[in-house]
Amino acid sequence: MTWNFSMAEAPRDRNILAADPKSDLIIKTKWKETRNGGYWPGFREDGTVPPLAWCELPVHPHHMPAAELSPVSADAIPIIEDVGGAEHE
Repeated sequence: MTWNFSMAEAPRDRNILAADPKSDLIIKTKWKETRNGGYWPGFREDGTVPPLAWCELPVHPHHMPAAELSPVSADAIPIIEDVGGAEHE
């Protein structure tokens, strides 16, 4: 994950991970528009304590790209036989 310290560059149309400057928490949040501007839910609504940094939500491992889009196709992955160090007779 790559963290960006400019909250002005954070996407406001989708969920992101944001770092709380007052604790060690990482909060999943999405910009909420209000009459007075907006805020990041999970942080102060008056904007006095905005998130410190943000990053994109990581892709879940089960959402792997299709083999034809992957830089290494499934048939190019070597299969290693007899791994583990156990003695075989």
